[in-house]
Parts: sequence; C-alpha cells; structure tokens
Amino acid sequence: MNTASVRAGITIAIACALITAIAHGSAHAESVFLKNGRILEGKIAAESDRSIDLLLPGGTRTTIPRAEVLRTLYHDNYKQKRYIYKTDGTTIEAHIVDENSESYTCRTDLNSPVETWIRKSDVETLSKRKIDVSDAGGRPYHSPVVATIASLAPVWSGSWNAGFTWWGLGLCAFKTAGAAGVVYSFIGPTGTGERIGFASLGAWVGFTIIDMIYSYNRIDNHNTRHGLASRILDDSAVGVDLLPRYAADWPLERAHARPDGVSVGFSRRF
Repeated sequence: MNTASVRAGITIAIACALITAIAHGSAHAESVFLKNGRILEGKIAAESDRSIDLLLPGGTRTTIPRAEVLRTLYHDNYKQKRYIYKTDGTTIEAHIVDENSESYTCRTDLNSPVETWIRKSDVETLSKRKIDVSDAGGRPYHSPVVATIASLAPVWSGSWNAGFTWWGLGLCAFKTAGAAGVVYSFIGPTGTGERIGFASLGAWVGFTIIDMIYSYNRIDNHNTRHGLASRILDDSAVGVDLLPRYAADWPLERAHARPDGVSVGFSRRF
C-alpha cells in the first residue's frame, strides 16, 4: 500500500468527521454566566486565573474578571425550557443551566440570578415538551444509546429502531458500499484494490459516524415527541483518531518504515 493511498484514505475520513462535527452543532459559542444574572455569549479568546477574554459576536472583545463569573457552558441546550416531572407528582418548567451527579441547577427565568437545585433522585422524567399522558398511545421507549451502537452495523441504522426512515436507508447504503470496498481491497488486484480499500475505509468510517449521531438524535426526538422518558445529552462529544500503521515493530525502525495501513478509533461520550 503506497503512502499516497494512505493519505487519501485519511483525508476522506477526516473530511467526513469534520462535516459531521459541523452538522452536529460543534460550532456553538461559549456562554459565560455572570453572578448578576447576565449571560454573555461568544468565543473565549484567552483566559487566566484572574479573567476571561471573550470575543463577542459583533467582533468586540471584552475582559471579564473571574470574580464575576459563575460558570461557563460550551453548549446552548440550557436555552430551551425543560419539563421536569418529579416523583411526588409535581411538574417544574425551567432551564437546566448546570448539573452534577446528584442534582440539576435550574432557572425559571433565564436572565435572573435566582437558581434552584433539584435532586436527581426526586426526578421521574425530563422532557422537552409538556407530556400528555394520553399521547404515548402504548408506544415503547427506545434507547438512544442502543440505537447509536446498532448503527455500527453496515446494514442497519439505529434510527430504524423506532421505524423506517429514508435517511437511515441512504446512510446504510453508503456504509455498506464502504464496507464492500474494504472487503474488495483484500481480494481485488494489487494496486487498484488497495486504492479502493483506503477510499472505502474513509467513507465507511465517516458515514458510520454520521449515522450514529443521526440515530441518537432521531430516537431521542421520537421519545420526546411521544411523551416517553428520554435522556438529555448536554455534553455529548465525538472523537475520531486516525493513526498510520507500520510494518516495523520497534520505534526506531518506524522512523524509516513506510505506512502499510491505518488504525481508526471512534469514541462518543454519553
């Protein structure tokens, strides 16, 4: 396998991963919560123990003393109100602005510094909309995590766990074609098979990542739409690692060896 083929495969996989990251909303601005209740959005240009330099949307740069900062969030999920259904039968409509392993931090008014804490053990369900108990219609709950894992299969989209979708069919077609190309690289003619294999590997990895993210969000939205308990993913993260493989076993030999393959690693935090 030549170095040009390795670079081609890596380039395709990286391009697919970057497109996925953009589609998934990785370009969200940081939100700096101040102790007086204000929320400033922008890009953090620099920070230290004493201050944070924030680049505002209009291009203005402002310096915020650390003493005035309550918290910093790297997503905008807090903007949408959630319906918090407690085990005692009460319902609270609020913005979840922070959470830890034991509780949610909530604001009923997003621009007010007044916050309340709700223990997770007291919460029955979180929903993006008000649940009508007659609306579920006996529909089963589907796990977004299971759907994400199921999407690793080339011939299946986890989005189908809640019913057929044309998007899922399209992604499966691309995944299957990529996997078939990788198989062909092992049985096809030398040279041509290798080039097809690396290009197919990049497509397979890229479209699998896209399908996993699409399936998670589709199943999560399905559960919310039908009033079914669904886990909210505020700090989702997708990671892709692409490393060249070498025939040499020792580090000193690798410096002079040419790559003979690519190692691909994928991770997603839930």
